[in-house]
This record gives sequence, structure tokens and C-alpha cells, in this order.
Amino acid sequence: MKIILSRKGFDTAHGRYPSPIINGTPLSLPIPDQQDTIKYSDLTFNNKSYFQIMTELGMHGYNPNSTCHFDPDLTCNALTNRNLDNDWRGTLGQMMQAQGHLNNQDVGIGDLFLFFGWFKETEYIDGKLSYKKDPKYPNGFHLVWGYLEISKIIQTALWDTASLLKSHPWLKNHPHVSREDVWNLESNTIYIGAKKLALRQNQTGFGILPFSEKLILTKADHPISHWDLDKLEQLKGLSITYHNERSWHEDYFQATHRGQEFVIKESEQAENWASKLLEQLADC
Repeated sequence: MKIILSRKGFDTAHGRYPSPIINGTPLSLPIPDQQDTIKYSDLTFNNKSYFQIMTELGMHGYNPNSTCHFDPDLTCNALTNRNLDNDWRGTLGQMMQAQGHLNNQDVGIGDLFLFFGWFKETEYIDGKLSYKKDPKYPNGFHLVWGYLEISKIIQTALWDTASLLKSHPWLKNHPHVSREDVWNLESNTIYIGAKKLALRQNQTGFGILPFSEKLILTKADHPISHWDLDKLEQLKGLSITYHNERSWHEDYFQATHRGQEFVIKESEQAENWASKLLEQLADC
């Protein structure tokens, strides 16, 4: 099993605000995309739309018609009024250079994506959601917030739309399916989550991780991209794509600012590291 660290959600360039952790649950905000059709106001979390939550947190530059790239899709009830069936699975889409990188690393069925992104904890003050002040992480932190084990890989260019939606009707709204300009790209690929997780057979093969300090990658009192060596001890000596030996500093690991998918060398060490992160899981 290969472990892929996959950067997803708002960052300083796309979105410009940290995604919130609300009552112990990370809410990864999908990046803005004017070419997609899903709006932040279409997506819900705890009976509020993402847009309402973003407004409460003081995020400027968005309106009820702002659209986003809702991917990965790991929560069955996030998108209102969609047609769910008993075989609904979490999904991730990828294409172009990022997909080429996954191909070059022979990522395939049985491999595991661990999604990480930029987050801050929140709290309610006088009934209003606000970012919590945290002296250890004043600008937020990188957090592992979700996962998906690959059970099926679909290259959309090899399918016609009707056949794909007949066998996977819940993919109708996925941006890597609904956009015609993307559908016929040779690189356009959809990863379907497994029913059960190989590392923990009693859990689903995709989902959101409840917030825990053990899932924070950032070292306290350091910039966001400085990761804690204690959290990465089992990965020491393993190759991680887009990184090299110079990434390992004396007191932190420097996470690169480029790239989306970081593939860790296949090893028992990496599997054990991932298994420890997945000790607490939340089902759809």
C-alpha cells in the first residue's frame, strides 16, 4: 500500500482563509472555481450552508452565487438534494500534471490518500462562530483531515456519460464528471473509495477524521509549513515525492509549497504511520 499525502482545501493562494474546525469536526472548504457549478450555498454542514459559515467567520470576497471545486467528496450529506443510492462512495478527481505525477508513481487500487489542509479551530462567542485564538498556532496549522482508500479508478475519456452515470449515478454532480471540458481529457481520473479500510477492517474506506492534536502536522510556534519531526518519526529515511533530504531540518520538516500529491515510498513504516493516524474515524 502506498500512502499519498494530498493537499486539499483552502490555502493562502486559493481561498485565502483557513478552513474551520467546528465542534471537533474539520470542515475542509473547497477552493473557489468559477468554471464549476456547485455553490458554497449548496453545501451544508450541521444545518448551515458553507456560505453562511464563511460569512460568520468574516471571509470576504464571496457571495451566495460563488462556486467551488467540491473535491474530494467524502461526506454523503454535504450536497443537498442529491440522489444517493446504497453504493454511494467517497470520491476524488485528479487530472493533468497532478494526475501525471500519480501515474508516474504507480498509484493504484489499494493505495491510500490522506488529505491535509490549512485549518484553525473555532468557537462560539455570543452565538457567533469565530476563529479561536491559539498562541501555539496563531496562523493555523496543517491538519490531516480525511482519507480515501482506492477501490476503483475511472478514466472518464474511456467512458460515455450515460454508461458511467448508470453504474455510478451519484457521480452526476462531481466536477470531474459534470464539466464537459474536463470529461474528455485523457488525464481526467476519478478515484472511488473502498467499502472497508484495509488497515482497519471495521471502518469505511473513506471519510472525515475527527479533530485530534495528533493529526496536526505543523510544529507549534512555527510557520504552517514547518512540520513536527515527532509526528513524522516513522517516515524518517523514506522518500516523499516533491521533497528530498534537505526537507529534513534539525528541528522540523519543511513541507514544500508546490504540488498537490506527495507519494511516500511504499513500506511497512509508512503503513504503520498511517494506521496510527486512522485510529479514530467518523463514518458518513
